[in-house]
Amino acid sequence: MIMKGTKILITVVVLLALTSMGYAQKGMGNNTGIARANSVVEIEKISGELQEIITEPCTQTTGRYSNGTHLLVKNNENETLNVHLGPTKVVSGMTDQLNAGEEIHLEMYTTEDLPENHYIVKEFKSGEVSHEIRNSNLKPFWAGSSGKRRGRKR
Repeated sequence: MIMKGTKILITVVVLLALTSMGYAQKGMGNNTGIARANSVVEIEKISGELQEIITEPCTQTTGRYSNGTHLLVKNNENETLNVHLGPTKVVSGMTDQLNAGEEIHLEMYTTEDLPENHYIVKEFKSGEVSHEIRNSNLKPFWAGSSGKRRGRKR
């Protein structure tokens, strides 16, 4: 009787561990997200003009969410940057008030796995509204303990 209960408990623990790992978009085909990779990244701060909001399937992700939201932002050097916000399902409420042509302020980073002029947003501000997408360890808010928290407005 005790042996059967132990097997059930172990099975439940393993299943919970496996399902909790699938809540984040891990990006660019990596099995480990940037927040867990112990990579040193430099946060860049830029301001630019929002060109377009793109929602499309993320073909390189290994996470649970298949659609991602990206911002195309023209910087001061007249380069167009492709800036990944996160899974559309969890960031769409943050982009509803954004409009092409307006100024946007970004804290973002890139990795060696990303193509040139592709970045990941840590935080962005448009008008007076600021959204923190990833914490100081670059862990996205949707990868929290329950996977159900929303991004923080500041």
